[in-house]
Amino acid sequence: MDHNHHNLEKKAEAKHKRRQSKKTKKPKMKVSGKSVFELKKLKEK
Repeated sequence: MDHNHHNLEKKAEAKHKRRQSKKTKKPKMKVSGKSVFELKKLKEK
């Protein structure tokens, strides 16, 4: 039973990582767009 619980934890971790990668893949474009804006603002300053 203990070993099974460990496997479940590993599966949950993998699921969480997969979910995170899905979430972070889309906003990366937005973030890069924002960072470009911020870089331009910093250069203007």
